[in-house]
Amino acid sequence: MAAPRIKTALSAFAGATLALTPLTAANSQQVEAQPVAYQVISDADSAANRWVERNPHMVAVSVSIGADTKVPQDVLERTLRSDFAANGVGSVQFFYESGGAGSSVVAYHSDEFVSDLYPLAIARNHVPEFARQFRYNRQFAANLTN
Repeated sequence: MAAPRIKTALSAFAGATLALTPLTAANSQQVEAQPVAYQVISDADSAANRWVERNPHMVAVSVSIGADTKVPQDVLERTLRSDFAANGVGSVQFFYESGGAGSSVVAYHSDEFVSDLYPLAIARNHVPEFARQFRYNRQFAANLTN
C-alpha cells in the first residue's frame, strides 16, 4: 500500500519541479550554485524591503512557501538567481517565510519598487521585466549623480 503513496508524492514533486525548469534545461550556462543556509522568518517582505534599502544596487526576492509546494528552496533559488543573472542582475538575496496552505508566491524588491506577487509557476516569466526596470533605474540614478 505504501507504493501508491510514494508514486503520488514523486509525481507531485516532479510536476512542481517542471514548473521551474523549462528555461533551466534550455540554458546550459547556469550560474554555479553556492551553498546557502536557509532561514525561514516571519515576514520575508519586510526583511527584503529593509535589505534593499541598505543595498540599493541589489535585488531581493521574498518567497512565501506554501504547504503545497514541493520544489526545494535550493532549486527555486538557483533557478531564479540564474534567470536574474541572464538578465543582467548578478546580486540577489532571498528571504523565505512560511505561507500556510496552498501554493508559494514570490515578489521581487528593489530600493525603489516592489513587484506584484507572482505564483511560483509563473514567477520566472516576470524576471526579465523586473530586471530591465531595475537596470534602467540604476542607470538613471547614475546619470543624475554625474
